[in-house]
Amino acid sequence: MNASISVVLYRSKTLANGENPLMVQISKNGRRKYQSLGVSVNQKFWDFKKNRPKPDCPNGEYIQQIIFNKVSELQKQVLNFSVEEKEFTAGNLLKGKIQKVIESKVEEFFYELIKQFENAGKVGSKRIHRETLNSIRTFSRGNMNFTFSDIDLEWLVRYEKWQLSNNNKPTTIGLRFRTLRSVYNRRSNTIYQVKKGKRFLLYSFLML
Repeated sequence: MNASISVVLYRSKTLANGENPLMVQISKNGRRKYQSLGVSVNQKFWDFKKNRPKPDCPNGEYIQQIIFNKVSELQKQVLNFSVEEKEFTAGNLLKGKIQKVIESKVEEFFYELIKQFENAGKVGSKRIHRETLNSIRTFSRGNMNFTFSDIDLEWLVRYEKWQLSNNNKPTTIGLRFRTLRSVYNRRSNTIYQVKKGKRFLLYSFLML
């Protein structure tokens, strides 16, 4: 969902000079965040329908330029995040913080978890994750130079068909997909991939 960016006169707060602060308002996913522009305007000089200073507003052109620059800056950030496929919230857009698309190598992160299970004495979890990794490695013909962002619906379909062609039982296939999903979720902390069009759609349960 795209972010909605606007500048509003914050009537809930009146400054000592009788004016109200101008705030950048960002709405995204049903949430709103505000940030002060550092300037204020008397309500009588503000056009609430157009969200801009009235023609007779003192320093109106200067204020309008500040508004234009800030909104343009944020819109450019949103566009850059979209092009680079980076997720953001209304809050971290204002703070300049973003969440990058996950680029961890699948094999490397599997090994990290396997090592953790070994250190914790979780023999069963270690075995299941190693077996799943070996299955993925065989399916990929030893080419493990890919990341979580490369795992899309097409990849999942091919992986399941490959397992079926090797006469794997539905319970085994389901276990491997659940393990892969668990590893993915540990890495991304969400069941969906940040990258558009590359979502973990719980595919393993659609055909079992």
